[in-house]
Amino acid sequence: MMKNCYKTIYFFFTLLIVSSACNRNKSAQLIFNNKTVDLGNVIPGNVYEYYIMFQNKGDQSLIIKKVVGSCNCLNLHWPSKPILGNQFDTIFGSISISQRDTGLFRKEIMVYANTDSLFHKIDIIGTGIISPNR
Repeated sequence: MMKNCYKTIYFFFTLLIVSSACNRNKSAQLIFNNKTVDLGNVIPGNVYEYYIMFQNKGDQSLIIKKVVGSCNCLNLHWPSKPILGNQFDTIFGSISISQRDTGLFRKEIMVYANTDSLFHKIDIIGTGIISPNR
């Protein structure tokens, strides 16, 4: 009797392990080509545009829920439709460089999606320089 109980427990334990291994990668995976956008030298008072390319390397459709910038100077647009597995898409952004952004600066973008990570961080960096015409 005990021998049958151990066999049953072993069977269910093995089934549990195999089941969890099969479901491990059944999610969306957001992979960015680059997690830092370097704008280089920029002139305060101007607006600069950039694209952030990404891929869904997961098995499930990727849904970007929201994209949030660390300041009001960032204007962000992201796809509203689901991105299928192995598909590429982009986040479009623009940044209005303020007069305070002279020297090195760093802004952050947080991307919230249906992935295992709660959010994904992207840095926007650059150097504000004084225009020689001013």
